[in-house]
Order: sequence, then C-alpha cells, then structure tokens
Amino acid sequence: MHLNELYDTTEGKRSDKWSIYLDIYSEAFKGFKNKDVNLLEIGIQNGGSLEIWSRFFNNGKRFIGCDINEKCSSLSYDDQRISVIIGDANSISVKENIQKLFDGQINILIDDGSHTSGDIIKAFFNYFPLISDDGIYVIEDLHCSYWEEFDGGLYNPHSSMTFLKLLADVINFEHWGLPGVIPEKLFSEFIDKYSLDVESSHVLSNIYSISFYNSVCVIYKCRTGENAIGRRVFSGADEDVVDLSAVSKISYALDQQANTWSTKPYMASDIINKFNEFPFIRRICKEADCFNNEDKKLMSFISGINDEINKYEMENSSLKKEIIDSLALNQHLQDELDRIRANKFIRFILKLLPGSFK
Repeated sequence: MHLNELYDTTEGKRSDKWSIYLDIYSEAFKGFKNKDVNLLEIGIQNGGSLEIWSRFFNNGKRFIGCDINEKCSSLSYDDQRISVIIGDANSISVKENIQKLFDGQINILIDDGSHTSGDIIKAFFNYFPLISDDGIYVIEDLHCSYWEEFDGGLYNPHSSMTFLKLLADVINFEHWGLPGVIPEKLFSEFIDKYSLDVESSHVLSNIYSISFYNSVCVIYKCRTGENAIGRRVFSGADEDVVDLSAVSKISYALDQQANTWSTKPYMASDIINKFNEFPFIRRICKEADCFNNEDKKLMSFISGINDEINKYEMENSSLKKEIIDSLALNQHLQDELDRIRANKFIRFILKLLPGSFK
C-alpha cells in the first residue's frame, strides 16, 4: 500500500508529512515492506507516524519513537510493537535505552527531530553505526538547513546540508589520490564545533549511496567494501576505435598530493574569520547580512564600505587641514621671529655708527 493511501485512511493520532516525502518513502522502503523491520523515528510530535509505520510494515518487529517533549509520555498504543522514549536522542542514556529496546540493529531511522544542524550531525554520528548493513538513514525537513534559526544558511560552513554534501565525497574516497588521508579529515571543523565522537566515524566507509530530494536526504548503508567501484567489466570483442587491451582492469587513483585543490581543504569559515579580523567590515557584514540575498545585500555591503571609506577620508581631510594650518602658523611665527631679530640687528648697527645717540 502506498503511504498516500495510509494517510488518507488512517484515523487516530495525527501525523503530517509533506506530500513528496510519501512518494520518497514508498519507493525507498519498499525493499523492507514484508520484513521484520526495526524502525526508529526521532521526533514524533502527536505520535501518528508510528501508527502509520506499523501498518506500512505489516511484519515489522519494533517501532520506537523518541521525543524530547515530556507530553509525548502520555501517548499509548494498542500495538505492542510500538513504544516511546522521552529525552534527547543524542544523550548517552537515551541512546543506551534505544539500543536495549531494539536488542540489535536498526533497519530504518528517520530523523524528524529539532532540525537544527548540530542535532542532525550529532545524531548521524551517534546512530549510523547502529544501522544494519542494508539499512536506511533518513533526514527530514532539510529546508531548515538554510535558515539561521536552525543554525543554517546557504553558505554556512557548519550546516547540516554542508555536512551531507561532504558525505558524497566520502563515497568516492578511493579516488582521492591522497595516501594516508582518512575521510574524517573532511569533517574536522564539524568534529570540533559539535564535539563529535570521532571513534565511531569509521562507519563512513559503510555509506553505499546518498540520495537528495527536496528537503530530504536518504543514506543507504552497506558492508565495508561493497561500495567499492570494483573491477572493469567488458562486453564484446571488436575494438575498431579504441584499443582497450592495455587498460587496467582495476581502478587506481592518480596521485594528487601535489594538487593544491586536493591537499588544502576548502574552509568557508576561513573566509568569514578573515573578515572578522576587521571590526568595521564585521559590523557591516552583520548589519547587511551580506551572505544572503546577494544582489540587495551586496549593494548594501558595498555602500557600507564606501561610507567607512568616506568617513576615513573626511578624517584624513580634517587632519590634512590641521597640518596645513599648523604649518601656516609655524611659518607666521618664524616670520615674526625673523622680523624681531632683524629689528634688533638694525638697532645694534645704528649704535655703532658715528653720531649715534644713546
């Protein structure tokens, strides 16, 4: 049954999803339709989605919802497979309770929690290791990643979308051409900012694929090595255009240790920090919010800089005037001193002349 049908026919506890989500999930979850699924949903609101999942996965084993809202503790279900845990999913105690309830791995996880970048990234590092090798990790409502209120922004170097885009590079790790460099190098800023558990980050090698949709990211997990490019597969025998007899049958990366674009990571925060070294630019950036609405904000940004330049030019002009006035006064005083000295010299000469009077 398509999720649209379930949402149209299910009564009881309310659940709401954007329509595109229902199409995405119906397709992504169809491989688990008749399996004994363990499903975890972070953020359950009124609890209706857990009922939906229990009906969609008829043979499902456990459906656990986790929510930080204490009111969710009042939710009860006739289906014994459904249970609710109250607390922060990223806390150690809550994570341990979830592991005990599942008594094994999680097949499907849906992060519909706070939608803040920090929580999303922390949850990924906390729970992706618990996903089964054929499991699916889903993050909802990623449009929030573009909003300041959720620690986001289109060019925010620490947003959840920036993090997920970097995960795509991890899939292609074997082609980096940088011996000794581990995938975690890409996430050093995130690890520092959000105090991530780097001990669990080795699971990055288990990412099989990442699919991006409007506001949704679906991450598929696999066993280590199953995401490798594998051997070159040939068909046919005629080579009228290109001789392929000498090509390598296995993939190897070209050495990129001398490639500046490979050895120096792009850190958008470096640019921001550079701007922050200059107080008046930092102030203008803050007032103009120059990283959003580029056309309007950039003009405001430039105008602000021009205002600062004009201010400094006015100060410089005023200082020049003071210097000129000071030089003029100095010259006047020097002229007066020369006149006094000349008068004294004339009187002295006159005294020496015959017939001078005393």
